[in-house]
Amino acid sequence: MIEKSKESAAKVTGVATRAGLRVAALLALTAIVLATPGVARAQDQRLSDEWQPPQVCGYCHDTLYEQFRGTMHSQAAVDPLYLYEVALADEQTGGLVGPFCLKCHTPIGDMLGETSPPGGASDGSALSDIAKEGVTCDFCHTVAGPSDDWPGNSSFESDPGLTKRGPYSDSVSPGHDTAFSEFHTSSDFCGSCHDVNHPLNGLALEATYTEWKESGWADLGVQCQDCHMTPGAGPSTPGSGPVAIFGPERDVVYDMDFTGANAVFGKRDAAEERLKGAAALELTVEGVPEGGVKAGDAVKALVRVKNVGAGHYLPTGLTDTRRMWLEVKAIGSSGDPVELGKVEYHTVFADESGNHDHVPVWFAASIYSDHRVPPMGALDEVIEFAWPEGVSGEAKVVAELKYMSFTQELADKAKLDIEVPVILMAQTEQFIDVPASQLGAAIALVVAFVVVVGIMVVFLRRKPGALARSGRAQQTGAAKATGPEAAGEGSDEGPA
Repeated sequence: MIEKSKESAAKVTGVATRAGLRVAALLALTAIVLATPGVARAQDQRLSDEWQPPQVCGYCHDTLYEQFRGTMHSQAAVDPLYLYEVALADEQTGGLVGPFCLKCHTPIGDMLGETSPPGGASDGSALSDIAKEGVTCDFCHTVAGPSDDWPGNSSFESDPGLTKRGPYSDSVSPGHDTAFSEFHTSSDFCGSCHDVNHPLNGLALEATYTEWKESGWADLGVQCQDCHMTPGAGPSTPGSGPVAIFGPERDVVYDMDFTGANAVFGKRDAAEERLKGAAALELTVEGVPEGGVKAGDAVKALVRVKNVGAGHYLPTGLTDTRRMWLEVKAIGSSGDPVELGKVEYHTVFADESGNHDHVPVWFAASIYSDHRVPPMGALDEVIEFAWPEGVSGEAKVVAELKYMSFTQELADKAKLDIEVPVILMAQTEQFIDVPASQLGAAIALVVAFVVVVGIMVVFLRRKPGALARSGRAQQTGAAKATGPEAAGEGSDEGPA
């Protein structure tokens, strides 16, 4: 009894100690957050034109902050390829493009007047540290709703200050006020920046949100968050757990990694997983005779490219820069693969004069061509070719769908000093019956002839000895026939 009492007392003491430590830690954490200069100013002003850096959010939301670090949202204002493109655009347009692009790439910098003269520079070189953080936690969670010109082109209403908005109606925080926002739970929130129209002519340059809105995914109620803020490829169930230190367990917790298809500056493993879950291929090869295909025979590869996991077109975004393509090739038992055909999937813009040769988005006036795979849809590609010489033996036709976030040529122009990875999104193959070629048959005939001749030579070289042995055997038999036994056999013919 005494031992049980001691054990119970120890348990009570342990629980009390842990509870005391939690309270102490919570008070200390609260003191740290409230001691942050920006938070103190926000408390005094209640509404502020200042925003807190993500690191401050990480004091409480440590797991979500770690997910956010390294995302394309966190790099939106400092992405080196983006900065190269903006600098080039400003050079060619006299500084008109930078302020427009920076509205989404650094909304805080734009609202602080740091993106255009006289308060700043259109290339973003005058951005403050908080503006360089890109699309930050505090920016997103102080968005109050869409603006009148929504969707697209940074069409949001911002209400910076101490109130943070999100998907929970029962949130309580020691560091700030909270408010439920239905806007944050829908794809409409993403549509504020993920539709981009040309500011002068209204041409759709990026239409990711509209592509989703007009797809079957939207009809099913699948939101952008269900794919890009959950584990794995395609729509999946979000995780669970606390969203803040000492916070309650939540049944639904969305990730803050916003993984897309950027396998260069984004989180590559997650991007590859998304890409490989987005598409599938079906292959049928026609024109192969029953006896097998020979070099020069007309053959046709029918490839169906299916969008099975993306809620928008493949590819999407700034698709004159993205690269996705289908490769069809023949592979034999020996030798290098032989390319049979290739199909590109991207958008080609034309300028006001109708020129469509490498027209940048800032000079785009119309769409010359747009060959991409729609959500929940497919494209049927026909690759016609003559069966290549030298592809024989264990031969097959292989179809591969590949992706690059941008071309190596563009990376080299931007002096990025990187090798842009090629991601294999999907692959399928079909084995082909290829009989031996005429040359192969001739070689086989010559080999067979040489073998037969060799056998005959060996046989003939051995045959004289065999004949000699046969002759000696006959002579021996004849000699035996003239001996005593032979005479005895003839005694019946002698006198009685």
